[in-house]
Amino acid sequence: MLNKSFPTAVILHQHAQNTHHDWLLVDPFCVGQKHSCKTFRVLWGPQIWADQGAICGQEIAHHRSHYLTYQGKIDGNRGTATPVDEGGFEVLMWSESRIVVDVKMYHFAGRAVLERYFGEEAGSLWRILLEK
Repeated sequence: MLNKSFPTAVILHQHAQNTHHDWLLVDPFCVGQKHSCKTFRVLWGPQIWADQGAICGQEIAHHRSHYLTYQGKIDGNRGTATPVDEGGFEVLMWSESRIVVDVKMYHFAGRAVLERYFGEEAGSLWRILLEK
């Protein structure tokens, strides 16, 4: 798993009820499966990640890998998807509660440390620390 690059992308998901970004990272343990992308819903795009230093992400269902490059309407009247960034990442650590990756995208390049929040209220929330 180390020293191998996996695809990643950030998609702007626009819907009548809300607009957010989906950050997709190909899950190294799901390569070749239909739903291979670990996906986090985040409010901001990667253009400001380094300036923020930390953001919150909500883990949502794994997405199919074709969403890494998909642009257009989403089936089921679920809005539209527009790619805003893409690239690759190398895994330094990948577990159920902590992910450390070195990311190389156009708008963000650096280390991302994703840590699952714990507790009754945390649910699927993750803290994402971002370093240039």
